[in-house]
Amino acid sequence: MDHRTAIPKRTLHNLDYQLICDRLAALARTDLGARAVGAPSFYSGLGRVQLELDLTTEMVGLWNRGQKPPMGGIKDVTALVVAGSKDRVLEAEEILEVADCVRGIWLIRAFVDSNADDTPLVFELSSACPDMGDFHDQLYALFDPKGCLADSASKELKSLRVKARALHQKIRVRVDAMLADLNVQEHLQDSYFTVREDRYVLPVRSGGKPHIPGIIHGNSQTGHTLYVEPETLVPFNNELKLCEQAIAIEERRILAQCSQQIGSMREDIFSALEVVTAIDSISARARLAIEMEASSPQLNSQGHLSLKNVRNPILVLRGVDVIPNEIAVGKDWQILVLSGPNAGGKTVTLSSVGLSALMVRAGLHIPADADSQMPLLDRVLMIKGDQQDLSADLSTFSGHFKRLQEVLAQMDARSLILVDEIVVGTEPEQGAALAIAVVEQIAALGGIGIVTTHYKRLKTLSLADSRFQNASVQMDSKSQRPNYQLTLGSPGASSAIDLAEQMGLDAGIIARARELWGQKEESLEVVLQELGRERDGLALELAAVEQQRARLETETERYNKSLLEIEERGDEMVRLARLDALEDVETAKKALAEVVRELQRDPSVGNVQRRRNKVKVIEQQLSDGESGTKDDIMHPALSHSEVVLGASCFVPAFNKDGIITEIRGVNAVVQIGSINTTVAMKSLKQPMQAPKGQKAPLVNTDPVVEQLPPKIAQNSCDVRGQRLDEALDQVEAFLDNALLTNRPVVYIIHGHGTGRLKAGIRESFDSSRYVRKHGPADREHGGDGVTVVWLL
Repeated sequence: MDHRTAIPKRTLHNLDYQLICDRLAALARTDLGARAVGAPSFYSGLGRVQLELDLTTEMVGLWNRGQKPPMGGIKDVTALVVAGSKDRVLEAEEILEVADCVRGIWLIRAFVDSNADDTPLVFELSSACPDMGDFHDQLYALFDPKGCLADSASKELKSLRVKARALHQKIRVRVDAMLADLNVQEHLQDSYFTVREDRYVLPVRSGGKPHIPGIIHGNSQTGHTLYVEPETLVPFNNELKLCEQAIAIEERRILAQCSQQIGSMREDIFSALEVVTAIDSISARARLAIEMEASSPQLNSQGHLSLKNVRNPILVLRGVDVIPNEIAVGKDWQILVLSGPNAGGKTVTLSSVGLSALMVRAGLHIPADADSQMPLLDRVLMIKGDQQDLSADLSTFSGHFKRLQEVLAQMDARSLILVDEIVVGTEPEQGAALAIAVVEQIAALGGIGIVTTHYKRLKTLSLADSRFQNASVQMDSKSQRPNYQLTLGSPGASSAIDLAEQMGLDAGIIARARELWGQKEESLEVVLQELGRERDGLALELAAVEQQRARLETETERYNKSLLEIEERGDEMVRLARLDALEDVETAKKALAEVVRELQRDPSVGNVQRRRNKVKVIEQQLSDGESGTKDDIMHPALSHSEVVLGASCFVPAFNKDGIITEIRGVNAVVQIGSINTTVAMKSLKQPMQAPKGQKAPLVNTDPVVEQLPPKIAQNSCDVRGQRLDEALDQVEAFLDNALLTNRPVVYIIHGHGTGRLKAGIRESFDSSRYVRKHGPADREHGGDGVTVVWLL
């Protein structure tokens, strides 16, 4: 059932859902299927949506086993069938087109029947296809391999064609005799015969007509040749003409009979085409799921949304290396307040959630883990980017609020609302107050949603209202750059001034900005940043403790096995020693559990630091209790000469390989994945495997000489005259939108000025994972006052 009216066109546009539909249409194998999936269409009701997801799952299984539904011959023959039902006589090729389609339907039914055990739902769908038996064979039997009616189409047709061939032979014998007659030859233009108006004639010289009496059927362009039907051939030609007319009448009768048969099966053919279209649509959905490595989520009616390792569908289709994230809303809280640094991927997160919700309603698998939870949402409402409408005389703020009013009027308890940069374009204090009032109204209406913001008051809303929860795209604690990883439960610092400082903005400007910002405003951001650093550090240390605990559990298992051997030997002293070691392990486990409980009771910065020290003490106690294990054999220690920059090593505390990035006295800084940690050089071991090659750094081209698209409003962002932090915000939103709308090249217009704005923007591109490369434009596109950006 189609419910496109439940999803506003603006939401479909903002989410670029048509790109999903276009890909589905390209994966369909019939025109009927392509039309069916090429326009947004959504199913209603939990049972129906689950059925469509299960149908997609069954078809995925068929494709993965190399079984694909045969779609040869399937065409939209609706118009031909309707014509046949209205007594129009179809031509031979039109009847054969219907026969091909009916045969294609028969093949699909046979294919589904042969896979009924593996695809019971598809089989049930196929069983609704009417059984048209051997109707296609009946139609094919009337035609020869060339597509013409065969002699066997009817006894009358065969008799007439035999008679016509005999007459042709009889006339040919007489014509050949005349051509061989010398008295006739001397009056002929050439020694051949031809056929004019379905009658045999001879080419007679214009002056020879009196010598060959007969009927003239035309002349050559020069007038030198007359085409004459000799008198002796007239009776035979007349008989042949009558015979061929009778043949045409019989052929017309047969075609009319076939057309009527096709028309009489109108309802069956239409029903079969609906089933075949549905099967091709499901097949296209399955191919998309395979292409995206997608899964069917678990549906629920409680409004719980929980996406595990979700990736943005459009970026996946474009082949972008997407960082998976976990997003939850609707169970323990209604509204997720998403914050974090510029260019951290907040808009992409909204897009991932919105597209996933729509794809489920369309029976599509989503690029997330199979244990993801998705509610059945009647409405998905999104407000994205600059809602300025000059044609309606609306400013950015007015346009944004007009859109908010429309969304609030449409939403109910079965709605998902997504707002990018809620309540922008006005004074921050009043904007924050309005934003809080709006999200409170959304929660009061019972819907679920995600909003992105830089407002500090909105980030603290969850402290006083359990309907809200914070989430953030975080900054790497070492590099102070976005890591695009979503973290639930904590707000993110916008860090605009810090980012500007890192990008080289004049120190005097930075100092003045902090002075204007004020200590009162700064305190929250400082706390957020400190919490982020503490969280990262504690996560590393807890990971190390988990590694220690895992190894201790392995040792415990080994000890238990040894205890059995000791008991058999009666070695009581050794057994008691082992038991003492196990008691130490249990004591350490209890201590660690107590640390976790204390952190849950009091997550303040001071308590985090105290618990961190306690974890270090526990870790040291566990390390002191360890003796040599098989790691000493598998991972020999690195010699002092082997501890050099860029060397690969094994870090026992993490049980992982890493790369040495810095040497600090007796310690070394080791990069493990995206984490940097400081460890003692003497603890480093030989790596588990050979180091892999490093990814080549992105480089700028200066100047840009590649072929560029025209610079138009849609692919250009003008930030001239703005402060750097304002410009970075605008550029961030612009790049997010460009990435999702598949614009490979964009232009950032910053002008020359003092050069600080230009330098700051270009430096931000060096750390952006969206940017493949960038550089100044050539003279035609604005020169050094414009930066050309190639997106991934």
